[in-house]
Parts: sequence; structure tokens; C-alpha cells
Amino acid sequence: MTSPILTYPCVEKEFILDTDASGTGVGAVLSQINDDGKECVIAYYSRTLSKTERQYCVTRRELLAIVLAVKHFHHYLYGVNFTVRTDHGTLNWLKNFKNPEGQLTRWLEILGTYTFIIKHRAGLKHGNADGLSRRPCVNCKHCDTRDVTEVNYQIENPAIRSINMLDENETEDTPIITNWFNNKTPEDFKQAQLDDPVISKILTWKKSSEKPKWPEISHFSQHHKTYWSQWDRLIVVDGILYRKWENTTTNDENLQYVLPSADRNRVLLLLHNDQLGGHLGFKRTIARIRHRFYWAGYTNFVERWCKRCTECQKRNQPSHRTRGQMKTYIVWEPLERISIDILGPVTRTYKGNKYVIILPDMLKHMEYLILKSKL
Repeated sequence: MTSPILTYPCVEKEFILDTDASGTGVGAVLSQINDDGKECVIAYYSRTLSKTERQYCVTRRELLAIVLAVKHFHHYLYGVNFTVRTDHGTLNWLKNFKNPEGQLTRWLEILGTYTFIIKHRAGLKHGNADGLSRRPCVNCKHCDTRDVTEVNYQIENPAIRSINMLDENETEDTPIITNWFNNKTPEDFKQAQLDDPVISKILTWKKSSEKPKWPEISHFSQHHKTYWSQWDRLIVVDGILYRKWENTTTNDENLQYVLPSADRNRVLLLLHNDQLGGHLGFKRTIARIRHRFYWAGYTNFVERWCKRCTECQKRNQPSHRTRGQMKTYIVWEPLERISIDILGPVTRTYKGNKYVIILPDMLKHMEYLILKSKL
């Protein structure tokens, strides 16, 4: 099976826009019917929902999917007739809605600039847009799952096996990084730690069985001291250094592989930047790292990585409107520039006045009028 081949748009043919929304994201597919009567894909679109958007009801999320998709494909859809297909039948009332308010008014105003009809399509036939709106569910019985590449050797070390395999309690957000480990043996993990100047020193100390005294380690780096402070949580298994960590969710004790500095960038690329990584935020990336790995200062390392990620900076634009800069107007004579404002309602006077119109001259003078109403 191959992915559908994208085709060039034809302005003489009508566009078809399939949209869908899930609890975590929206997806859309823009297509046309070619001369052979086959529906051909022109472009795909998807976006994750913000924390606020995830609180919307199903109908509002489905409408949001249409608004976002139409805006994204504006250069194709503006000024032409097209069809919107959705698996949410209640959106058929969209153009006949009476007295909309607030956010709904703004959305309908956006859609009002386009010429389209809405058609309902059964969910079983709507898989193209539906698949783009959601991440795959690991435990779903109705979805196809990708087989993990078979390991070329038998891993006897139980700690290495715990790092390599996907834990059954992990969520759908955890990508499988098995392919990277398939090319490594326990000896590779051991040698990588020996090549790291900090971890190799900790291994030497652990092999002596006795915790060094503070005067012996006081002149070492902060990372050495961090490992030293967790002496009882560090354990050596078959020559490989691990850290014992209690999973507060399952109350299980896991072994975290103490990751050498040479492999840290590679792990972050897999767990954050990769297609299965999803460029998730700092907290969720930390959760992924913590399940398998540990190193001194890993929290700050991951935080800097996420802040410097170019793709994350593009996506995480501030949601609030930026304020314009304050400006000073220069005037040279009276009444050259006048501003106006209205104050009220205030306490009603004995004459029934409760509003004040303020008319300041931008030079220095000010006038005001007292009114009974705004009209």
C-alpha cells in the first residue's frame, strides 16, 4: 500500500473539503474529482487543539475544524464554489443559524465570505480526515498497528530489556525508540558510559562499594556531586550504571539508564523532534525521558532543548494580542488635534445627568459636557 499521490488543483473543477475533529486535534483533506471520476488529494492539514479548545463540545470542535481548514486553504477556496463534508450531521444548520453571539458570530462571519455547501458523510467513509485529527491509540482494536522491528540478538540483561521495550502501562503519547536500541548491544551501553568522563568516575566509585567522603569529592564538578548525593539510588548491573526511580503512577520501581553525554542529543531528537515525538511540551517530554533515562541536570537540558526547538517556537505563538506601542502626538497650536471620550454612568445629579463627555485638546485645553444619556 502506498500513500495517495497529490495532484495539482484545477480551477475549473469544484473543490471538496473533508474536515473532522477529535478530542486532541483537527484534520482536513482538500481534494477534487479528476477526469476519470476518481477523487484525488490536493493537500492535507492538521493541527492540535489548545487546552481551551479541548473543552469545547463536539459540535463546536467540528465547526472549529471547518473554520481552520477554510482559512488554511483560503488561496484555493476563496471566490469559488466548494463542498464541505463532515461526519457531524448537526452542522447542516450552520447557515440557517439565527441570532449567533460571541465566538460563533465571528466564525460565521469568516465562513460567510466563502461559497460552499455542507454535506454529511458517514463516519466509516470519513477516515481520511478522521485519521489526521487524532494520534494512534496503542490499545485500539480497530486500528492497524506497526510491528516493532525484530531484535537481531537476545537481550539477556533485564535492565537493558526494560529500556528497550515499550512498557504496557505507557500512554499513546510515548513513541517507540526500539529501532535505535536494536543496533546496540549491552557492551555498547557499557562502553558508552566508560567513555563519559563523569559517569566513568561514578562507576569507579560504585565498584569500591563504599561511598566516598565529602573531602574526596568536594573538588569535583557539580554533576559528580549530583550523582554522589544519590548514592543509594545508583546501582550497577553487569557493569552498567542505573538509577532506581519509583513510578508514582504505578508505584513500581524502574531502572533508569544513566545516559552518557554523547547520546543525549540523539535521544531528544527521537523523543521530541521525531515524527512520533510530536514536538510536545517540556513537561510531557520530561515524562518520556524519565521513564527510561537519567543524567545529572537532565531537567535543565530538556528545558533548554524545548525552548531552542525552531518548530516549537513556530507553533507556540502567544495566544494574547500584542499591544501597540505608546505614541506621543506632537501638536503646534490649539485645536490641531482633539480626542473624545465618555465617562459614565456615574451618580445621577439632581438634574438627571449621569454621563460626561470629555473633549481634551492635545495641546493643553479641555472641555466637558454633562449629559443625561449617551444618545
